[in-house]
Amino acid sequence: MKKHLFIIILAALVATMLWWILRPSANISAPDANNGYTLPTSTTAQTPSDNVTVNYTKLSEGVYAVSLNYDKPDQRFSITYYTQMDSYTVALLAEPLGEVRTEAEQYLLQKTGLSEIKLCQEVGYVGTVDSVNAQYAGRNLGFSFCEGAIPLE
Repeated sequence: MKKHLFIIILAALVATMLWWILRPSANISAPDANNGYTLPTSTTAQTPSDNVTVNYTKLSEGVYAVSLNYDKPDQRFSITYYTQMDSYTVALLAEPLGEVRTEAEQYLLQKTGLSEIKLCQEVGYVGTVDSVNAQYAGRNLGFSFCEGAIPLE
C-alpha cells in the first residue's frame, strides 16, 4: 500500500511539474463554467477539451482516478486525471513496461472514448518508478502511438 501511495504522490508531482512548464500564459484564465468547463461535484469528471463526462473516482478536488485498484497487489498500472490541467498521468507498476503501457493505453482509450490522435494532443505523462525499472524511472515515456514516445520492449 505504501508503494502505491508513493507512486500516486510521484505521479501528482510530475503532473504538477508538467503543468507548470506547459501552462498557458498568466493572462489566460483557468477553465470555469463560463467557457464550458465545470468542476465536478460527484464521481464524474468533465474533460474541458472534449466536453466528455466520464465516471471517475474522486481522490481530491480536481484529481480523479481513472483506474482505481490501489489496494490490489497485482495492479499493473494506475491512471489519474487532473481537471485543472486537463491531463492524464499513467503510472506503470509492473514489467514488462511495453506490455503494461499498451494495456493502460487501451484502458484509457476505452474508458474516455478519446482517439489516439486526441490523446496525443492532451498533456500526459507515462512513467514508472525506480522499484519497477530503474532505467526508465522518472522519465516521461509517452503514449506508444504518439510522436516522441520512448520505445519499450
